[in-house]
Amino acid sequence: MLIKPIFKGGIGKKGKSGLIGRAGDLATAMREKERLFFVEHRVGNQVAKAEGVTFEGAVPAAHEIYVSIADATRYRAPTLTITHHGGVDIEALAPDQLAVIPFDALTGFKGFIVANALDSIDAPREIISPLVQHLPKLWDLFSNYGMSVLELNPIRMMPTGQGRLSPVACDFKCSFDGDDPTWHRLSLPDNLESASYSASFTSTGSRRATCCSSSAARPTTRTSMPPSGPWPMRCGIISTPRAGGRCTSSSGAVDRT
Repeated sequence: MLIKPIFKGGIGKKGKSGLIGRAGDLATAMREKERLFFVEHRVGNQVAKAEGVTFEGAVPAAHEIYVSIADATRYRAPTLTITHHGGVDIEALAPDQLAVIPFDALTGFKGFIVANALDSIDAPREIISPLVQHLPKLWDLFSNYGMSVLELNPIRMMPTGQGRLSPVACDFKCSFDGDDPTWHRLSLPDNLESASYSASFTSTGSRRATCCSSSAARPTTRTSMPPSGPWPMRCGIISTPRAGGRCTSSSGAVDRT
């Protein structure tokens, strides 16, 4: 189990600052909760104070995937960015480790786009089929609710025990286009401020989404995932339609913000 503090506003990497607790029993979990509940996180001149913690289960996985769909001004089209070197800052990756593929919004986000992108960066063969099956479902979420950015990092490829891998989304972020009225379908409260929260809120048995930071012109927020979202929730964990789970950090423990 992972114990992670909740911070208001995006501020640095919690895992690299020792602000993620790990526990295998209740007593250790309670000690880590006490340590992190009101912990302070400093990044340069910025200081943030935690406002509680979340408890998250671990997902064993050999591969971590980064995926984003965004409106790219460079291509004037929605663009897929994907790599099998997820769980890290993608800016640090070499160009041959990252696929950036624009696609036609009229025809949508299809499985062959995912397959071609992964082939172009020599991704392991065993991860391609599960991602081709599930990632195109994100297009409905992106297009139906006025998003300008949708990001999953990492998706951990969890063994199912049947020789296959099941993708488990561990960190979901999104930004909304303020000029697209379809984001009103989410019924967000009027007083919910852009970039309000950067940590996740878990509600056992209900759906959730993480927050994002954005410019004032494009409100970004944390909210409950709509019922038609492609990632069902089980026990407070966002997962693919097949299995539930929580994520680990790049060190091997599961991580979800």
